Amino acid sequence: MIRVDEAERRRFLLPESEVEAKARYRAAWRKYRRLRYEVPLLIPGWFVFAVLLTGFFRLVGWNQKIAVVFILAYVPYTSFVAGQWNYWQCPRCGKAFKWSGDLFFPKRCHYCGLPMWAESPDEETSLTPG
Repeated sequence: MIRVDEAERRRFLLPESEVEAKARYRAAWRKYRRLRYEVPLLIPGWFVFAVLLTGFFRLVGWNQKIAVVFILAYVPYTSFVAGQWNYWQCPRCGKAFKWSGDLFFPKRCHYCGLPMWAESPDEETSLTPG
């Protein structure tokens, strides 16, 4: 069995088999699902993180200013993850799956028309997520 990273590198050098293509597409959609769930949870998670961290620093007696640094470092992390989700690459064409007109959940790739959750480059109908 070929690892997905290896299959990704070989994709540009050799034609990939159907099994390799399915493995690559599944891995890509797994990453998309993770980002799709993580981004909305990061916003309220920031408040929870801030409350818990300041409470812990207060309980242990550490300097509160250090807690503020960690809390503020959460903001660029949230921006980074949101950027990954917004510019997630389509497994078929390699361009951003979403575009500025798709606010949250597009049904197809804006550039090549690949349906969401497709498991192969030839797929034309949309599948339900698994």
